[in-house]
Amino acid sequence: MSGFISCYTNNYGPFGVRAAVENVREAGIEYLELALRAHDFGGLVIPESAVITEESDDRTIEEFRELLLKHDVKLSGCNIGGGEIGSQDGLDRLKKRLRLARERFEVDLVVASAGRATSPEGWRVVVAHLRKLADLANDLGLLIALETHKGPTQNAEAMLK
Repeated sequence: MSGFISCYTNNYGPFGVRAAVENVREAGIEYLELALRAHDFGGLVIPESAVITEESDDRTIEEFRELLLKHDVKLSGCNIGGGEIGSQDGLDRLKKRLRLARERFEVDLVVASAGRATSPEGWRVVVAHLRKLADLANDLGLLIALETHKGPTQNAEAMLK
């Protein structure tokens, strides 16, 4: 694959992933980074009904894949979130999103947040869960790109720690 520009589906706000597919080509862009979770961060609220998630049924996923084909839009990757990585339930949801990204959307790249922790024990849990995600990603043939948010990836000092 040569170089390309990709647009994050959350740029379409509460209009959601379908609006992104239907409109991104007007901007001359053919690739999308697909959000696989709802979003409520910094004033940008995107309800679960506006995205595809690990809870979406087969019909919904297939209809979305057909929409991509209809509009000749490709996926550069999927965004799986990650703020919930500090809990076992959150880790389980992230694992499901990894599988969805690879198995149903056939991407090689996922973007994630490394989560946050407020205590040394919380940091240990986050790091342990990141390692588990990395192991699964490796098994699936996925690369995880971590976003620079508050927490373990906010800057070089935090990443080295």
